[in-house]
Amino acid sequence: MVKHEEKPAVTGQEQQPLWRYIPHRQFARPRTSAREEVRKGLLGLWAQLWNKHQPHETQSTHTDLRHLSHSLRDRIAPVPDWTVLRSALDEALSSWLDDSPSAARLQIVIGTPYSGTHEALNHWAAAHNLFLLDPPNTEDLLAGNNTWFDHLPQDVATPLVLPSLEQCYLRHTHGLLLIRQFLQWLVHRPGRCVLGCSSWAWIYLSKAVGINTLFPAPLILEALDGERLQAWFSQLAEDSEMQPIVFRQADNGHFVIPPGKPDDPETAPAEQGDHRELSTFLTDVAAHSRGNPGVAWAIWRYSLSRLPDQDMAEHAGHDTETVWVKPWQQIRLPTPPSPCNHSELFVLQAVLLHDGLTTQALTLSLPSAAFEIQCALTRLLQLDVLEMVQQHWRVSPLAYPAVREMLASRSFWWTKIINRVCSTITTQWLRPNRLPTGDFHEHRLAFAPARPLSAQSFSLRLR
Repeated sequence: MVKHEEKPAVTGQEQQPLWRYIPHRQFARPRTSAREEVRKGLLGLWAQLWNKHQPHETQSTHTDLRHLSHSLRDRIAPVPDWTVLRSALDEALSSWLDDSPSAARLQIVIGTPYSGTHEALNHWAAAHNLFLLDPPNTEDLLAGNNTWFDHLPQDVATPLVLPSLEQCYLRHTHGLLLIRQFLQWLVHRPGRCVLGCSSWAWIYLSKAVGINTLFPAPLILEALDGERLQAWFSQLAEDSEMQPIVFRQADNGHFVIPPGKPDDPETAPAEQGDHRELSTFLTDVAAHSRGNPGVAWAIWRYSLSRLPDQDMAEHAGHDTETVWVKPWQQIRLPTPPSPCNHSELFVLQAVLLHDGLTTQALTLSLPSAAFEIQCALTRLLQLDVLEMVQQHWRVSPLAYPAVREMLASRSFWWTKIINRVCSTITTQWLRPNRLPTGDFHEHRLAFAPARPLSAQSFSLRLR
């Protein structure tokens, strides 16, 4: 992992920080390029028919490409070092750090999957010598005991940081007890606390336990647009020992990342036919990933290519090395199976709600049989939709946008199915004259929100 000094991104006429945490309500998804909107819209079919009879503006440069080796990818696009987010957290939580009377004593930072917020909060807490809370294990969540609370600091004035609130509950009959007790403990405790919570858990816990009433102004990492992705990926490649690197789109030769200022003789292109046009590739990556840095980084690595038998050292002329980037229209990312059965839907949502689950935890938290869950895991793994990271199942970063879109589009229908499952459980497991209201209410919340969300509201609220 290579550390990089944060540099501002140039947008328009002013310089803005590359990383910034903003109020959740201000989050805006980057817009896709006009060309991609047309391609995916109603005019897409007409455009394809029209292009068949029109000459291309630029002839295809390279079509027979190969993926870069893992070693080259690691040099050109190394694993992100999320300590770069520390300064953004310092800026967003400066009043909290200063213990200002105007700052809310309880703060929460929402992180989308692979956004680096969880890792950044760990680094940030260590840098400021704050008390870092580890989440409870699955046994503590289900046992309903208070052993986890024994590890909390006795000094009520000690500032606390819990980076992963999504690991403090389990969507199970007894899986919400601990997080309810913990939130109640926070409310009555006079000390300050910063929580990190995944965006999926935030939506679920807002419905299940009303966490949004305790934290009315959550923070979230601002989405990275195409220009910020250019700046970030350029920084990641700086220490590759292959400088200068030229990133060009394979079908037309356009620059994906500008190699330098056009009026700079040292970086201006000298070869005949070299193009200064900029590709819209990173604009489309930003829109598809919703500005999520980890997802955009995974797509970026996946798109980097080379010529067959290309020697990276001797291919490029004028002391530069060219890395070819596949056109956005040719990128094929993993997608969930179609149709997706109930077990697969349950697995995908559960994994996202907890930002990763073990096989045992999935079996405990889902109404499907263990065999059905294992079949779903196997199929989703084969399709590269799921991956195993430190014994935890996670949605792969390349597949996350497609999974998110599918769950958002089917959320209202899916919630009604879950409600029918809960009704079946009530009929078969509980006698009407012995219905334990409190336990059943928690059991129902363990499988579905208290109020169904339409696809539109779910899509707008979930980042």
